Amino acid sequence: MTTAEQLAKIEADVWFFDLDGTLYSAVEKINQVFKAKYLELVMAVYGLDLAKAEQKLVELQFKHKTHLMRPALVRDGVPTGIISSFTAFRIDTKKFGIASPRKRRENLLVAMGERIVLTNSPESYAWQMLRALSVRDLFAYVIGAESMDKGRVFKPECGAYNALIVALGNGRRVV
Repeated sequence: MTTAEQLAKIEADVWFFDLDGTLYSAVEKINQVFKAKYLELVMAVYGLDLAKAEQKLVELQFKHKTHLMRPALVRDGVPTGIISSFTAFRIDTKKFGIASPRKRRENLLVAMGERIVLTNSPESYAWQMLRALSVRDLFAYVIGAESMDKGRVFKPECGAYNALIVALGNGRRVV
């Protein structure tokens, strides 16, 4: 059974999609670039060289009990706008071959109901990725890092899924 056939069998009012690794698959390449961008940010913010920036990032992740770089920096007081300007807004999606395979679009069209992206990435970055994938028009909205409890919680923490809880509480069928 194809993905489209499987999705066609599921009745849902709303579909929540992750961005990285779900709607596109060049995650390893992009993660390497993001790590370099985050290290540049740590060097600039904390005035460190590369070796010390790597150590500082690990320390912040441990201190703030997360394996994610963005939440570690946010919780350490680095403004989200600065994080985005050093990271997400410096990624060239075309460089990674993120294109719009027809199959992806066909599969998304079969997922009848409202489509929403729920991501730890900034909302503007998620919209940029959806445009690069040529599926921007298929999504009602994006719930990004800055909307999850005002940027204080991140997936996989429970508070990041409040939108799903609200949808379920309103009697909506959620996938």
